[in-house]
Amino acid sequence: KTEERIFCNICNLNKEENEINFVCECKFYTDLSQEMFLEAREGFNIQDKLDRFIFIVKNHPRLLSTYLCKAWKRRQTKLFNL
Repeated sequence: KTEERIFCNICNLNKEENEINFVCECKFYTDLSQEMFLEAREGFNIQDKLDRFIFIVKNHPRLLSTYLCKAWKRRQTKLFNL
């Protein structure tokens, strides 16, 4: 079975929509992700997106949870005009 790839329809980066894009790449959430990594005081300079994602998941689950709530609300507003 071939998996269907879904691309982010929020930003114009033509990136696959997945966890890494949602947390580390999508330009629509840049301010939120920067805030999260700055508050973590680490990880901000990690260049590899997968390493950056793993860092925040392993070391700062509360910051990630806060980010996810804020980003999801923003996404809902953008997609569904809520």
